[in-house]
Order: sequence, then C-alpha cells, then structure tokens
Amino acid sequence: MYPESPKLIVSLGTGYISSHPHPETRKNEGLLHAPEIWMKMVFLGNDHKINMLMEEVKKEKGFGLEYYFRLNPPLPEIASDSFDASPENMRLLIEIADKYIIEHSKEIDDIIEILESNH
Repeated sequence: MYPESPKLIVSLGTGYISSHPHPETRKNEGLLHAPEIWMKMVFLGNDHKINMLMEEVKKEKGFGLEYYFRLNPPLPEIASDSFDASPENMRLLIEIADKYIIEHSKEIDDIIEILESNH
C-alpha cells in the first residue's frame, strides 16, 4: 500500500460522552470525584479537536494523507464507566456498537473500498 498508494488513517474511538458536567457544577462532591470529572472532559470530549487537527494534516502537501475516518460512537452516561464489565453494561455497549455500525455503514463501506482498491 504505502508509499505508492493513498495514505489512510482510521481512528477507532472507545466511545464518547456527548455532555460533560463542568467541574464547577460538581464542586460540592469534593476532591474524590475531581479526577474522574477531568478525565472525562479531557479524554472523552476531544473528537471535534481531533477531527479539526486531522483536516489540517490532510491539507499539508508533504504528508500525503488522503483519507481520514474517525469512528467513535456516542455513549449515554449510563454506559460511560469504562470499569463496568457487568453483563448488563456489556449488552448495552454491544447494542450501541451494533446501532453505530448500521448508522455508519456508508463510512465503513468507503474504508473497505479504499483498502481493497489499494492492496
């Protein structure tokens, strides 16, 4: 594929929470919860920034990136605990993933087509 063929980046996220409470709104919960709040804000809410950065990378002439796809399903707050491996949460995450795959089948088909045309 590389270097003769197009450069492709497929970024697979672990899911993101569409709304994060600002730490100020949860200040009465104490410092015990502060790391959890900041982690969610910093690591789970950056899809927009990542997409903007990758669009800028695609514009760079010397880099040669032609395709960028970010697949990262939104997660409801109830499924956002990455340490919850309960059967109920696993079922919910599978349902979210299945729905996301169906809703983004065009993007996934595009990725497959690009990979198959450049093997």
